[in-house]
Amino acid sequence: MIKCIALDREFETKEEMFVALKAAKKELLSLKMSKTYKSIQKGGLYTAFYSPGATKAIQGLEAGFIYPIISNTKYMDSHMDVHMDNSMNRTVDHQQGKVYYAVNHDLSIGKIIAYPRDVEMMLKEIAWTDIGKDFSGTTQALMFKTKTFDYSNKDAVGAIENKAPVQNSIRMQYKDMAMAINSDDPDFAEEKAEWDENIEKIVNKKVAIEAGYFFPVKELSIEQEGSMVIRGSNDATPIILPDSSKGTPEDGSSVDTQKTAEDSQKLFYENLTK
Repeated sequence: MIKCIALDREFETKEEMFVALKAAKKELLSLKMSKTYKSIQKGGLYTAFYSPGATKAIQGLEAGFIYPIISNTKYMDSHMDVHMDNSMNRTVDHQQGKVYYAVNHDLSIGKIIAYPRDVEMMLKEIAWTDIGKDFSGTTQALMFKTKTFDYSNKDAVGAIENKAPVQNSIRMQYKDMAMAINSDDPDFAEEKAEWDENIEKIVNKKVAIEAGYFFPVKELSIEQEGSMVIRGSNDATPIILPDSSKGTPEDGSSVDTQKTAEDSQKLFYENLTK
């Protein structure tokens, strides 16, 4: 039997699953775009596996600031959604100066790391290898430029100072997205066109190929905040510390990005079929 995450059903064949996905396409896309997501709630199938201290230096970042990666592109999450390049351009322009950096998506006193006046949003093209992922090419990262302050949540400050293996998560709403299906049946021409246009852009495309479908996100909006979390639906979301050690953690140990990437993908496959 084949488990379809999008429909929460099992099918005997992929062909049967594709027919059911196509029949539910309008409702599925409408439902996905009607929700405000906290990306941590979209799966949590990944484990943070490297310290920010292991992150290589990235050009153009200022020492003394922290740069949490809140979201990025071309990486399929545990709900089969893929943020495509340029999907966050509009929201960075429209929401600049309006978003918080928080803990666990909790917008309450004591849970804030940085208030909107102290958060600058930016989009930056980053090599996957610079954030500990053994993929070729780059990702378009939505990053916050901020610091910790007297008012910042103390647990978060401790995690940053100790270079704990944390991740980040975006609160968001999808504005424009599509369904991509890998079928040569003429009835799926529109969905196959989306597949052909986007599949080679996805760095963890092996998961998409195994499933036979995914949802390319063409535009999304950040809603109020991005947060530090322990585990989210996307593990390629570390905190960049420009003045930290380059290439190895402070304890001098090395990070095997090939092994950790493989371990992360293995965990994804195991959870995908449960």
